Amino acid sequence: MIVKRTAIILLYISIFLMLAPPSLHLPQNMVEIGPVNFYYFELPLLCSYLLAFFILIKERRVYGKRALVVYGLFIAIAVIGFIGALLHVNTSYTTVLLDLRPIVYWLSGIIVAIAGGRYIKLKTLSWVVIAGLAAEFILAIILASGVTSLKGPQEFRLTGRSGWFILFVASIPLMMFTHREKLKKVGKYSILPTAAVTGLLLVNVVMVKNRTTWVMLFILAVIWIMFFSPFRRKVKSIIFIPIMLILVWQGFQYIPETRQAFQSLPVKQFTNRLSKEGIVGAWKGVREVIYKSNIRDFKKHPVFGNGFGHEMYFDFTNYGRPRDRVSTSSDNSFMTVLVKTGIIGLVLFIFAIYKIYRTMGKSLERIEDSDEWLYLKAMVFAFPFFIITALNIAILFSYPEVIIFSLFLSKSDQVH
Repeated sequence: MIVKRTAIILLYISIFLMLAPPSLHLPQNMVEIGPVNFYYFELPLLCSYLLAFFILIKERRVYGKRALVVYGLFIAIAVIGFIGALLHVNTSYTTVLLDLRPIVYWLSGIIVAIAGGRYIKLKTLSWVVIAGLAAEFILAIILASGVTSLKGPQEFRLTGRSGWFILFVASIPLMMFTHREKLKKVGKYSILPTAAVTGLLLVNVVMVKNRTTWVMLFILAVIWIMFFSPFRRKVKSIIFIPIMLILVWQGFQYIPETRQAFQSLPVKQFTNRLSKEGIVGAWKGVREVIYKSNIRDFKKHPVFGNGFGHEMYFDFTNYGRPRDRVSTSSDNSFMTVLVKTGIIGLVLFIFAIYKIYRTMGKSLERIEDSDEWLYLKAMVFAFPFFIITALNIAILFSYPEVIIFSLFLSKSDQVH
């Protein structure tokens, strides 16, 4: 029992560290062990793996069937990526290992499957996520202000890398409010603390200046208003939200004190990034170049891909940029998988994502009267928006936050 709980505690520590310091992309958050580089959060994760496999050997645990299918699909993707790397010898072992990382993150739910689902709580997991985002927000402000001697990105957008995860955090109070009668019956209704924390983290979303997150959060709120709230509340929301936004905007514009405070936030960048010129500029000379390069590389080896370790070359010089760019991934999760593992790998990846969503959705019925239901419901509600976000940010492949998706999958498959 002590070994199991230690494995889960180490897993919680990994999630917190993953969302806080390592997400700032600072060299101080890397450690070298021989020829391999590790993020700090990967060290307790590695210990969790070792403890989990020790438990497997001792107790001969059996995985949940649905989780096992998903893990098998990702292992198959890894095999395809390795075969491609062997066929195309222009890759280096370091980039191959870099592409293996996302597979390892997806397989992290195995820790829960082996150590036992009852030792991890979705509520605790959710608050670890919130704590990690809050720590990231605070650290990003400190770094962006330039008041420290730490060498890192001096711009909030670069330091606050996980702002898109607010989609899940915002879904918790929304689902809490939607199902308040059910939660009141079991004494689990406490929306104010969660809503207050969510409100504070929304500031993070504004300052990160990511269009995709803004749009997805807006659509998420609209979907909730239209399909999850009572009719009278729909009408009130449709009437009062635009009025409140106009009043707040005009108040900030014409009251000197508030205008000064408002201008200290990146409001100009906010409006510029959502303007027609900002949106066109994001495509022309940026996404356009990236996606054309992806399609060019895909055509080289369309069936099994170019293999793990393939570096994507983006030619920006014809678009007025001073230099080109080489990257190991695209800004589109599905495009990255397509280029690295071809059509076969992409089909397996899409099927794995589908199985994850279906598994979590079916698990809601089994844990309806549990304290875990609310947090799984929030993840199920937010998950489609993560998939759409992944079309413009590589959050489902390359970003280590997929560990959290895997844990929700594994936990939900373990509850009976």
